[in-house]
Amino acid sequence: MIAPGDVHEVIDAYFAAYSIRLNSEFMLSALESAKILWKVNGNYQFRYKYYYYYFVARYLADALKDPSESAAARLRLTDMVDRLYYEEYASILLFVVYFTRDTQLIQHIVDNANKIYRAHAPCDFENDVDFINRLYKEAPKMILPSSDAQDHRREHRQQLDEAERLLGSTERSEKIKYDESLEDIIKVNVALKTLQLMGQVLRNFPGSLRSELKIKITAASYLLGLRTLNALFGIARDNLEACRSYIAEIIKEYRTFDTERELAETTDRAIIWLTRRAAFGMIKRVSYAVGLEILEETYKGVLKQEGQKTSLQMIDLSVKLDHFSAFPESQIEEVWNKLRKNCFGGTVLRDLVANHLYLFPEDYRVRQRVGALLDIQTTEPKYLAGRSKKISPR
Repeated sequence: MIAPGDVHEVIDAYFAAYSIRLNSEFMLSALESAKILWKVNGNYQFRYKYYYYYFVARYLADALKDPSESAAARLRLTDMVDRLYYEEYASILLFVVYFTRDTQLIQHIVDNANKIYRAHAPCDFENDVDFINRLYKEAPKMILPSSDAQDHRREHRQQLDEAERLLGSTERSEKIKYDESLEDIIKVNVALKTLQLMGQVLRNFPGSLRSELKIKITAASYLLGLRTLNALFGIARDNLEACRSYIAEIIKEYRTFDTERELAETTDRAIIWLTRRAAFGMIKRVSYAVGLEILEETYKGVLKQEGQKTSLQMIDLSVKLDHFSAFPESQIEEVWNKLRKNCFGGTVLRDLVANHLYLFPEDYRVRQRVGALLDIQTTEPKYLAGRSKKISPR
């Protein structure tokens, strides 16, 4: 909110700096007509918050180019990167990076990403999920419906929009700087905001950033997602019995059981489902953030640099499923051969592939081959053979 009197102070400051006098009434009227500003109780405010983010970012981007203001602007931007938990800063920085492509600022974002959950190794989907594998009695059945993929995509987008709306209604107003001593709910929020920002940098400037920087951003994104996931698994692993007791009490409120064993097995299935959703969700977060088909060489560079680890291959596979036009059948088989004896890792892989087959109409022969490989039952009729153009998840 800004009062009409304060507008004149802004204009006077502008006149002093640029020796140009503006007609405040005309300017305000024009901004109202353009639906950029509106008047509320005699004061002015931006009609949409992203107008505010845009103009603040435009100011900071211009200040970076001005020798008399660049030092202060860079200090301000660095401070904002350090406090991405604050929703306003995260949104403004998206615009600043878009305007400037400032490598020093981008490097600071990457450096901060590498500090988040640095005490945790990236989840390996092997030893790190042993505690979940011990809960399994058998791998879950997976059956794909025969309804239309286009309807599935429409429903999926509606769900994403609703999730985005709910997240938007809980924006964070605290200007918190990341620290390892913070609560995990805050650290996870910062991790996801940082991942989103790095993804915006990578996807907006694939032809403008040098290959080394693109690999650095992508690797930082992959590893940040996997460290965050391992931190969440660590909470579950270190508090497994307490989790079991808590979840069992919730389940008993809705169901009755003949034996304690039946309750215990149902509880363990619930824990498996929760950790499985966390793994699937984090892989998808990374994929949606950094995925773009023309970055194929960058993804190859990351795997060459970081090694052909199973968890990295899982993210790489998800990127191809979500964003590439060619179906990565051979890569699915390669990763499956690593995970076929790993119930949890194998189930997450099946989730990723099944999700793609649910949303995109792959050729029925491909569906049958992959379904047979991963034990995914497919019921797609032959008349839906062929595939449509790949559609972005957002």
